[in-house]
Amino acid sequence: MNSDTGPSALVDLALAGAAILLAVVLVVGSSSLPPPRYEPMGSAALPQILAGLIVLFAGWIGAGAVRRRKAGGNEMPSMPGLQSRYKGIAVFATLIVYVLALDVFRASFVPATTLFVTISAHLLSKPDWRKALAFFAFGLLLSSLIFFALTRFFYVDLG
Repeated sequence: MNSDTGPSALVDLALAGAAILLAVVLVVGSSSLPPPRYEPMGSAALPQILAGLIVLFAGWIGAGAVRRRKAGGNEMPSMPGLQSRYKGIAVFATLIVYVLALDVFRASFVPATTLFVTISAHLLSKPDWRKALAFFAFGLLLSSLIFFALTRFFYVDLG
């Protein structure tokens, strides 16, 4: 495997399988949570919704890997921007800083999430100031919608 190309289809299939296993663990773990008393959906709803999304995206990754294997092309094309071998490390480091900002430094959710989405998307794409502005707008919209959903429907205190 060339170091400038993406992961092989087999690695993608392994990732999809591991993600589905994680989703099963989430569903099994959330099944022991108590039923809802006052909230409309209960405490098990969020992990179960997350498990469903994980299965959906794992299926998407797995289907793409199967199509690539059937087409005879095992390798994904290289990605623009940073060298692909450093992209994952940079995004993972950004995720660690994001979690630390929220947990340790008690950063506000919307600004921290907006910044995280903007930086992560910028790292994964070809650097361009117009794209950076679009990523910022998307990050702001996404973080605001997540904040609204978590605080209004799931009664999670993000303050």
